[in-house]
Amino acid sequence: MIPPTLELETGGMCLVPGGEFLMGSDDSRARDCERPAHKVHVGQFYVDRTMVTNSQFSRFCDETRHRTTAERMGKGDTYVDGTWQWVEGACWRRPFGPESSVEECMDHPVVLVSVGDALAYCRWRIRVERRRFRLPTEAEWEKAARGTDGRTFPWGEEEPDAGEVQRARFNPGQPLGTAPVGAHPAGESPYGLLDMAGNAWDWCLDAFDENRYRKRPERDNGGPLSLRPDSVFKGGSWIFPREALRSSGRHQNDLVRPSVGIGFRTVHPLQESTRVRLAGLVRRVAFGLHRIRRRA
Repeated sequence: MIPPTLELETGGMCLVPGGEFLMGSDDSRARDCERPAHKVHVGQFYVDRTMVTNSQFSRFCDETRHRTTAERMGKGDTYVDGTWQWVEGACWRRPFGPESSVEECMDHPVVLVSVGDALAYCRWRIRVERRRFRLPTEAEWEKAARGTDGRTFPWGEEEPDAGEVQRARFNPGQPLGTAPVGAHPAGESPYGLLDMAGNAWDWCLDAFDENRYRKRPERDNGGPLSLRPDSVFKGGSWIFPREALRSSGRHQNDLVRPSVGIGFRTVHPLQESTRVRLAGLVRRVAFGLHRIRRRA
């Protein structure tokens, strides 16, 4: 019997059972890339209850001397004065530029990390804990967020601030930047996960395919085996409005483009296909290729 939670060295994880769930949406708010809603089978897996924090990422960097993509580039994609812009010196340690710091925000989600940084963290965690870790596939993430009943948000159908209860950190009326992970327990998902809507987006393993849902895939296969630079991220963030908090929402960003709005969490798969493993390898290769092109 597998326990419902698993305490590992770098934090708690929640169990998401294998089986079918309803992925995508036919709701009037759904974008074309979210349609149609369709059933997908995913394997059983554990997933981090909260996003990887600055504290956890700091330990990884200290032990491995890892330099993130933004640190190597000398700049990061951040949000200043109401606009997105590349800021010199912005990185995970200084998310809004050289004058900012995460020293007082170590329990906040790490942001300004690329897909490659997230994959490097997973490889370190494998060595430390001697278990398999990787980024969640898009299907795994969505099932962990909304369960099997096709709900709009992780907590159900209520709006994120209905009844004067704040269920997520999102743009309107919020202070600049992220909140501590788990600061909105009323937004908990069916499996006990926190911040699956708002605070910071989550990177997923999959390359982005706008037409993927129209093919109605019946099983999770880790997305297209593509070397394209676009990767999926999901979940909404502190910068975006309530519409972005819907669990079926799909968005894309350059996997080599670290953003102040995107972080990640990891999964420990218990059932996994060869195809998903191959998808992870292809993402690593894609990141390496596009990082080289950026340098050229």
